Amino acid sequence: MIFRKRTLQERFWETLPGVQFWTVFFGAILLSAYKPIWAAIFIICFDFYWVLKAINVAVHLIASYKKFRVATKLDWLDFAGKLQNFQAFTEQLSGLETSATTFTGKEFFKAEKNKIQKLIAEGRTGGDYQHYYQLVLIPFVDEGFEVLDSTVSALAACNYPKEKMIVLLGCEERGGAAARQAAEQIKQKYASKFFKFYISVHPDGLEGEIKGKSANASFAVKTIMPELEKLGITVPQVLVSNFDSDSIVHPQYFARVIYEFLTAKNPYQSSYQPIAIYNNNIWDSPAFVRIVSVSNSFWQFTESSRPDRLRTFSSHTMTLKALIEVGFWKKDIINEDGYSYWQCYLHYKCDYQV
Repeated sequence: MIFRKRTLQERFWETLPGVQFWTVFFGAILLSAYKPIWAAIFIICFDFYWVLKAINVAVHLIASYKKFRVATKLDWLDFAGKLQNFQAFTEQLSGLETSATTFTGKEFFKAEKNKIQKLIAEGRTGGDYQHYYQLVLIPFVDEGFEVLDSTVSALAACNYPKEKMIVLLGCEERGGAAARQAAEQIKQKYASKFFKFYISVHPDGLEGEIKGKSANASFAVKTIMPELEKLGITVPQVLVSNFDSDSIVHPQYFARVIYEFLTAKNPYQSSYQPIAIYNNNIWDSPAFVRIVSVSNSFWQFTESSRPDRLRTFSSHTMTLKALIEVGFWKKDIINEDGYSYWQCYLHYKCDYQV
């Protein structure tokens, strides 16, 4: 059987969020009928809770957006290049902190300086970003040439050395000849712009798998592992970005990722999460979808300001070393994004961050 039967304990934890929601929903109705005063007190407290929550979200959203404005104006590839000497770079950050014209800018550079000073205190001296490779994985089923073209063209426009970028298109066999043809067209158009460009074809109906991005992604990375070995690229040198097929990456994304990797406390026990902004075709979508998309983007900004709450979501990056150590993405689930964080979190005994 593909689907494993859950134990009673597993089913309890799976159903608990839904039980809590419906208990509150129907509880308020029942209290209104039998204990109206209690119901009034509960509803007032509940409304007050959501007012406070809305204020909290607004504060974090504004703070994140201000930080975002500072970060997007920086040349992160230049910053990554200067990480070969941590001590010299902290001196530059001190100068940027002094010259910053906004409070957010000063706090931003101060935080970066403090982070690197902690690494120096731990005995680390720096790192060379050119020692590492960015493997960009794009699993897809039946997306056409136009969708894939917009995704890969954004990769080609990134401010990052293309000789350190490897692109992997993960086809699904069930996508048929059209999917394979689209992948070949993309490869023909863009292969020369990157260090290497691969296509994998995930067979349909493999034992123990269900149809979904997760199984395709695992198969694709395992397929090119021998190719990386032939190129002399070792596992610790590779960062894997698992993207949705319609992801339009920010030009500085990979530069920022490698900077965060080289300055992370435990770089191989970390995932790297961009802020997802849902605006690719927003004006072609119904009004309700636009509201949901903008709200989700706001929520992503809000969450980014609270690192302790961050979890992988949608397109993200992690190290190939961590991916192998946790046994790749699960093949019996559809989406790997959030689940992969918990795989790593449990494998490394809670010593994993985003």
